[in-house]
Formats: sequence, structure tokens, C-alpha cells
Amino acid sequence: MSSIGKIFVVVNLVLALLVVGAAGALLQTESEAASKLDALQAELTQTKADLDDLSNTSSTARLQLENQKNQLQADKDDAEVARENADRSAKRLEVDNQALQGNLEQLAATFELLQRDLSEAQKRNRDLADNNDSLRTAAADSKEAQRNAELARRDAEDAADAIRGQIDSLNDELTAALDGKREAERVVEIAQASGFDLASIVATPLIEAVVADVDEDYNFVILDKGLADGVKKGFTLDIYRLGGTDGENWLGQVRVDDVHENHSVASVIVADGSIRRFDRATTRL
Repeated sequence: MSSIGKIFVVVNLVLALLVVGAAGALLQTESEAASKLDALQAELTQTKADLDDLSNTSSTARLQLENQKNQLQADKDDAEVARENADRSAKRLEVDNQALQGNLEQLAATFELLQRDLSEAQKRNRDLADNNDSLRTAAADSKEAQRNAELARRDAEDAADAIRGQIDSLNDELTAALDGKREAERVVEIAQASGFDLASIVATPLIEAVVADVDEDYNFVILDKGLADGVKKGFTLDIYRLGGTDGENWLGQVRVDDVHENHSVASVIVADGSIRRFDRATTRL
């Protein structure tokens, strides 16, 4: 074989090797491309699935957003209604507040009136309490006066008995006084005949009185004779009590300090015993 033939053989071999290598490389490239294509197909399928999921998620989100929008609109409407209701409520509250303010002022005025009425009621209660005290005191005084009246009645009965006895004694004294008068007239005639001043002898008239009352605390007596009986301020009278061995006992002497029409007040200047009501008082000429 010639060298050209050999070269052609070598070239053919080289070309064959190149073809086989290219075919192998092509086959390998095709296999890799198929693998890549499968991978891309899987990625495409996954991407479609992801897109579907994303689309579903987007629809859900859009639906949720729409619902939220609707809910927000409803909330806005409710808030608007609530605001309007709040405005109306505020206006009603303002009116009610004004009414309450007026009622409060009326209540304050009423409370002031009640305070005034309470003060007046308390004053009336104090006055009633004072009146009750006065009535109780008056009732006690009335009972005391009733007891005193009963005692006075008994004293009056005793005094009446004593006066009846005194009347009998006074009748006897009157008889004796008439005898004394006649004796005094005789003495006066003798005194005039002897040149005595009759005016000095009769300066103090004969006063026969009875002790009507005695005040031992202030040391004075009340006599049942006054201006109508000739009693004058400064007269002195001796006090006697009927009874005893001599017929009457001397108890003391009083001086007239105050004279009224039918009675007089005399202070005790000498006391020789206990002066009592119905004792006899006389000037004893």
C-alpha cells in the first residue's frame, strides 16, 4: 500500500474516530440535554404548581382583602352610626345635664328651705321643751299650792277655832276695856284737874290688832289694822298671847314700818318668845 493510501487510511481512521467521538459526544450531549430537559420539565411543572398555589393564595388573599375591605367599610359605617348616636347621646346628655343642673339648683333651694324649716322646728322644739318645763314646774307649783291650800284650810279651821276662843276672850277683854275706859276717863279728868298735858298722854291711840302673818326669816309681822284703824308709821305695839296663869303672856314688841289701808307691816324690835299668827298686838295706853 502506498503511503498516500496509508495516509488515507489514517485519515479515515482519524475521521472515523472523530465521527465516533463526535457521535459519542453528541449522544452524551443529547443525554445531558434530555436530563436537563427533564429537570426543566420538572421545574416547569413545579413552577406551574407554585404558580397555581400562588394564584390560589393570591385569590384567597384578594378575597380576604375584599372581605377586610368590606368589614372595614362596615366598621366605618358602624363607626359613623356610632358617632351620630354618640352626638345625639351627647346632645341628650347636655340637655339632661342642664335639666339636672336646674334640678340641682331646685334641690339646693329646697335644701335651704328644709334647713330653715329644720332650724325653726328645732327652735319650736326648744320652745316646746321650755314650755313643757314651765308646765311641769307650774304643775309642781300647783300641787304645792294645793298642798299649801290644804294646809291653809286646816290652819284656817284651827284659826277659826282659835278665833272663836279669842272672840270669847275678846268679849271678856271688851268688858274689861270698857271698865278700863271708864277708869281712864276718870284718870284723864283727874289729870286735867291736876294740870297734865292731855295731848302728850293721848299721843298714841289705843290700837288692838291681831298678828295676821309672821316672817321669821326677815323678822317682821303683818298686823290686821291699818290707816283706817288709826295706825301710823312709828307706832310701837306689845305682843301678847292669851293663856297662862296671868291670862296672857307678853311675847315682845314691834314697830310699825309700813302702813296700808287695812293692814300694816311692823318689824320685831324686842322678842321674848315665839310670835305666831293670831297673837294679840296692842299699844296699851
